[in-house]
Amino acid sequence: MKNKILIVEDTLAVREEVYDILLMEGYTVFEAKDGIEGFEMALKVHPDLIISDILMPELNGFDMFKKLQKDKRTIGIPLIFLSAKGEKEDIRIGMNLGAEDYLTKPINVNDLVNAAKNKIKKKLIVEQRIIEETSKLSKTLQDQKHQIENLSHLILDGIQSSQNTTLELLAWTQQEL
Repeated sequence: MKNKILIVEDTLAVREEVYDILLMEGYTVFEAKDGIEGFEMALKVHPDLIISDILMPELNGFDMFKKLQKDKRTIGIPLIFLSAKGEKEDIRIGMNLGAEDYLTKPINVNDLVNAAKNKIKKKLIVEQRIIEETSKLSKTLQDQKHQIENLSHLILDGIQSSQNTTLELLAWTQQEL
């Protein structure tokens, strides 16, 4: 299965350039022209990675990312900011929001391809760890369930034995009276 990448970019030429680069690398690529469309597309296609501009009409990249982080359906999707704004302060804002990376325009093809590959690989590793841990927890729960079932059988057997002993004592007592 091909990994899915969503590009959120208001400048058509840049969006098409990133689209073509990622398509040639073998990714399934989706496009959105602003943050509102990007958020809706993320909900619809649940991409493995989002690459987003910052300065866009309607909803900027920072605000779109905040929205994505608040939604349980999209919180785990990594995001790379791609922007002409390369000032240290802008980069820090993006990273403080939780972005995986921050690339500046004009686009360096190698940086873009390597960043996309590494962020998706990291996401897949995290997902695999979650699957493994969930499997371990499931096994532990199954083991505990069996232990509880065994203990409940022992308790029921003990209660039954106590009832039988009590009945025998009552019968013996009545014979003696």
